[in-house]
Parts: sequence; C-alpha cells; structure tokens
Amino acid sequence: MDTPKWVNVSYWYPLFRDDTFHTEFVKLNDQEIIALANGRIKDPVAPGVIARIDEAMDKIPMRWRSFVTADTVAPTDTGRFVSKFGAVVSAESAWRILCESTKVKLAIANGDTDTIVVRPYRPLTRPREFRLFIYEGELKAMSQYWLTRHFRRLNDDHLKAELWDDAVNFVKRIKDKLPEKTLVMDIYFTRDHTIYIIDLNVWGPPTQPLLMNSWNKDWKTVFGLRLIPPPEAQAGTIHIDG
Repeated sequence: MDTPKWVNVSYWYPLFRDDTFHTEFVKLNDQEIIALANGRIKDPVAPGVIARIDEAMDKIPMRWRSFVTADTVAPTDTGRFVSKFGAVVSAESAWRILCESTKVKLAIANGDTDTIVVRPYRPLTRPREFRLFIYEGELKAMSQYWLTRHFRRLNDDHLKAELWDDAVNFVKRIKDKLPEKTLVMDIYFTRDHTIYIIDLNVWGPPTQPLLMNSWNKDWKTVFGLRLIPPPEAQAGTIHIDG
C-alpha cells in the first residue's frame, strides 16, 4: 500500500502550524533528487541545495543546532545522526548525513518525497512523548512512546489523569483539521503541558501499536492512557489486555 501524502510533514504542517515545532522546507528539483537518491555528496548541484538548507536554518530558532530530515523519514541509520542525537550545526553537515542515509535515499528514489525538512533541534524528554490513537475523530488510547522502561515520573494518578484529559481536549480542538479522521499521532508534552505534534502516521501496519499490542480491537472503546507499569507490578513480559 502506498503511503498517503498526508503523513508528509510538508502536507500537515500548514494545518497544524500553531501546534508543532517551527519548520522550514527545501524543495528539490529533478537533478537534486537524483543526486540525493544516489548519495552524491559532491554532486555539482550540491552547493545550491546546501545554500537553500542554510537559508532555511537561518529562519529557525537557534540555527546552530538544527534537525534536518527528509519529508517522510529521518537519517537515523547514520552514525553521525546517532552520535549527535540528530543535531546538525551546518548545512553542509546536513546534506552529507542525508546523502549517507539509506533510508533517506530510498524514500527519495521511491518518490515518497522531494522535500527536505528543517526544524530546530530540541532534545525531547522521553517520558513526555506519547502516541495517540484517534479513531473516527475521537481519542481512544494514548501509549507511552518509548518502551524501554517504566518512567517513575509518570507513576502519579493525578498526572496520568491530567495528561489524558489534556490529550482528549487537544484532539477535540484540532479534530476538524485532521486529514483523516482515523489516524495515529505522535505528540510531545512541554513542561507546561502544551502539546506539540511530532508526526502523523497511518492507522494499522506498518505503524506500531506500542502498548496497545494489537490493531485487532474494538476501537469504539475508550482505552485511555497506557504506560509500562512499575517493576514490582510486572510479571514476565509486558502484556495489556483490552
């Protein structure tokens, strides 16, 4: 199944500009697409792309640490991305990492995107990232995004109720702007519980259901917030029914 265009940041950003991180876009022409798809860091067209990436970086806060990806995928399969947690300090470095990423090159070659995305680099605190399951325009479930462990800071009933209520109200507020009424949304809570959209994803595979475990559910049910339980509450592998 082809990936729908609405998952592209360049598609949904105009809809949710006020509910996500400041983002700039660099659209590639045919020759630049070929250069990137083939990983040609030193291609004759590279200086032009690098100059436009540099201009985009100048427009975002704290340009000296930027987060540069393709429209549909980040270059997470490169050593430089991993070692610096995705932060880049120059347009030249950004272009090099994109050209070294197999994931990015495949996305470009397959025609999934022709656009480079430039955002401010912001080290996200893992306990504040969640995946929302929005079914027919209503929030049905919210899962802890990073399943590496239980986060003690979330082990508070009042906080959990507050996070869920904030997410429910957020979805109600943006419901009419959703490109699809049934989709998955990754979000981030700031310290003051402002919600920022990170990504939109298709409903069902290949999107992971995380702590919902399976897509085979009665999604008319409201499942609420799902978190990895404290160690003393775990018994063997994590499994949540429902």
